Amino acid sequence: MPAPSSARQLRMPRLLKVRLDHFSLYSSKKTIEVLFTKGAFCLAGANGLGKSTFLAAINFGLTGIVADPNRKFESVAEYYSYSLGFADEFFDGRVNEGDRERAQVSLDFEVGAKVFHLTRGVFERERLRALSVEALGAHGVELDARRSTPSERHEQLVHVLPTEIGLDSFEQFVFLQQFVFTFDERRHLLFWDDRVLEQAMHLCFGLDPRDADKADSLRREAEGADSLVRNFQWQATQLRKKVQQLESIVDSEDAGEEVEEVVAQYKKLTAERDGAEKLARKAEEQRQDAEVLFAKMTAEVATLSTEYERVFGDYVKRNANPAAHPLVKSTLDDQRCGLCATQGQQVVIAIKARIDSGSCPLCNSPVLAHGRTPHLLKELDSKLAKAKEDLGEVTTRRNRLVAEASSAVRRSNDSISTVDKFEREHASLLSAEPAKGESAVQRTVTGYREQMQSILLKKQRQYDKREKKRKELRRLQRKLIAQYSEAEELFVPIFKDLAHSFLGIDLNIQLEARSGGIALTLSVRDTPRRMIFQLSESQRFFVDIALRMALLKFTSPADKKACLLIDTPEGALDIAYEKRAGDMFAQFVLGGFNLIFTANINTSQLLLELASLCGKSHMRLCRMTSWTELSEVQREEEGLFNKAYRQINVALGKGTRRNPRATHA
Repeated sequence: MPAPSSARQLRMPRLLKVRLDHFSLYSSKKTIEVLFTKGAFCLAGANGLGKSTFLAAINFGLTGIVADPNRKFESVAEYYSYSLGFADEFFDGRVNEGDRERAQVSLDFEVGAKVFHLTRGVFERERLRALSVEALGAHGVELDARRSTPSERHEQLVHVLPTEIGLDSFEQFVFLQQFVFTFDERRHLLFWDDRVLEQAMHLCFGLDPRDADKADSLRREAEGADSLVRNFQWQATQLRKKVQQLESIVDSEDAGEEVEEVVAQYKKLTAERDGAEKLARKAEEQRQDAEVLFAKMTAEVATLSTEYERVFGDYVKRNANPAAHPLVKSTLDDQRCGLCATQGQQVVIAIKARIDSGSCPLCNSPVLAHGRTPHLLKELDSKLAKAKEDLGEVTTRRNRLVAEASSAVRRSNDSISTVDKFEREHASLLSAEPAKGESAVQRTVTGYREQMQSILLKKQRQYDKREKKRKELRRLQRKLIAQYSEAEELFVPIFKDLAHSFLGIDLNIQLEARSGGIALTLSVRDTPRRMIFQLSESQRFFVDIALRMALLKFTSPADKKACLLIDTPEGALDIAYEKRAGDMFAQFVLGGFNLIFTANINTSQLLLELASLCGKSHMRLCRMTSWTELSEVQREEEGLFNKAYRQINVALGKGTRRNPRATHA
C-alpha cells in the first residue's frame, strides 16, 4: 500500500550485496560474499557462529557505527557521536590482531534511482576505503571518489546519502537504520520507548525532516534548562538553610562565644593538619632516600657476586686436575678409552703424556695454573661480605622508614578528613571569622541572602527558557499529530493486518499525548496496553516487528521498496506462534519488500511456514555452518542440522502456498 500523496516518502537502502573480508570470527572463510535477491534472505546457523555479528557488520557498513546496547538514546546527534567508538570494542576479538588492517565491509545497495558501492575498514572511524555512486539506467557513474582521501569519501557519503533517502542529515539515517528498520540482539522495543518512537514518527509521518531535528534539539534544550532549574533550586535551598542556622545563632545570647569557640577549635585542627602534612612529607623524603641507597647497595652486591663467580670459575678452570676426572681415571685404570673404547697400553701412554705436558687429554688445551691467584678471590670475598653486611643494614633502615612514612601519611590523611568534616559541619560559623559576635554573623546572613537572590534569578531565566522550548516543542508535536491523523487511515490498517497475522486477534494503535511527549498506544481487544509487562515477551517482540514493517511499508515508494533487518527472537515463541510469525514475515515479503534475517538451525515452524508460503522465488536459505568451526557438541549432532536444512529446503521446493493476507502491499 503506497503512502498518501501528502506524506514524505523515504527511499531507505535496499541491499544488493555484502562482502566481509578477514573477519576472524568466520575462521573457515577469509572472504564471505552474499548476494541479496528479492524477498527473504535467511542466514541460518547454530548458536555462537556469528549470525548477529553478520547483521551488525551490515549496519556498520551502512552507518559507520555498531549499536551499543548500553547506550541510552537521548538525541539523534548525540547517539551518533557517542556511538562512533563502540565499533572498535565490538569487533575486537571478532577480528584478530593480525587481521585488523585487512578487515573490511563492502556493500552494494540501492537508494531510489542510485546504486551505492562502498568499502569501510572495520577499525577506521568516519573514513571509507572506496566509494562510488551509479545512476540506474544509462546515466552511468555519478560519483567516483577514487581520488579522494578516506575522510573526504566519508564526507561525500554523509552529504549525498541523506538527500537521496529524503532526510535532512546522515545522523537521521543512522537513527532510522539502527533503531527502526533493524530489530537486532538488543531487543529494543519502539512501543515502550516514547522518546525513540516520537523521533521515528517525526521522520516517518512529518512532511519536513528538519522538524525532526528541531524537535530533537528543543527537547534536549528544554531538558537541559529543566536540569538547571532543579540545580539552582537546590543551591537556593541550601543557602536558605544556612541563613536559618545563622539567624538562630543571632537570636542566641551565646552567639559570639560560640563563634569564638568554633574558630579556636578550627585553628587547632588546621595546625595539627599542617603539622601532620609536614611530618608526612619529611617521612616520605627519608623513605625515598632509603630506597635510592637500597637500590645502589643491591646493585653493588650483584656486581661483586658476578665478579666473584667469574674469577672463581676462571681459577677452577685453570687449576683443574685432568687425571682426577672420572672419565680419565677409569680410562687409565682399565687401559680402555672411555670415549672410543680403544684398548691397550698405548692409550695410557698417550693420555699421561698430555697430562704431564700440562694439556687437556681431550682438547690439548693448557690446564696448568697461571694468571689470577687465590689472593684475588679472598679480596673479592671480603668485599662481598662487607657489601652484604651493609645491604642488610640499609634494608633494615629502609623497611623502618617505609613503615614510618606509611603511618605518617595515614595520620596526615586522617587529619585532613577531620578538618574537612569540621568545615562542613561549621561552615556557617566559620564564615563569620575573623570578626566576632552578632554583627559578623549578620553580615554573613546578608551575603547569603544576596547569593540566594542571584541564584533565584538564574533559576527564573532557565525556567522561562524551559517553558519557551516546551512551547515550541508542543507546536511541532501538534503539527505531527495533524500529519499523523491525515495518514492514520492508511497506516493503521497496514499495522493491524500484520499484527493480526501474528497474534490472530485484533490490535489497534492510537496516538496519545503525554506529559513527556506523544506516543502510540497499543490496544488489545480495545484494552490499552501501556505497560511493557502487559504483553508476553513473544507478543512484545513480534508486535514491535510488525510496527517496523508497517512503518517501512507506509514510507516506501510503490516502486522502491526497502529492506528490513531482523535478528529473529524465535526463542520466545511456542510452536503455534512460530507458524504465525512465519505468516507475518511472508506477508511482508510477498508485498514486495526485502527481509534479511537470522535464525537458528532447527525445525522451526517459522522457517517452515515462511518457506512454504514464499518458495524459492521469494526466499533464500544460507547455511553458515561452513563459515567457521563448530563446537564439539555441534559436530557430534551435525546430522540434526542437516535434517533441519533438508526439511526447510523441501518446504521451499513445494512453495508457494499463497496466503490471501500476503498479497497486500
